[in-house]
Amino acid sequence: MDKYIERLLEIEQRIYKRGIEIQNKYGFKIPDYVLYEIVKSEKDKNNIRNIIQLINLAMINKRILLKDASILIKDIRSREIYE
Repeated sequence: MDKYIERLLEIEQRIYKRGIEIQNKYGFKIPDYVLYEIVKSEKDKNNIRNIIQLINLAMINKRILLKDASILIKDIRSREIYE
């Protein structure tokens, strides 16, 4: 059980560190739940629609501005965000 918990903590730490790296590329705040999904699906190209839907929900909930969301969506579609 301890190894399982250690593995989960390692995964969460990796996601957290990568999220900070991605956040630092942009001059605006990306909601944590969007960052989490971006990092989690970094190797999975099929999850792009889900991330874009999360960004749209963040706009509706006024967590991100339209212009910032447009930049983020463009970078996700082009996979530039992962470079």
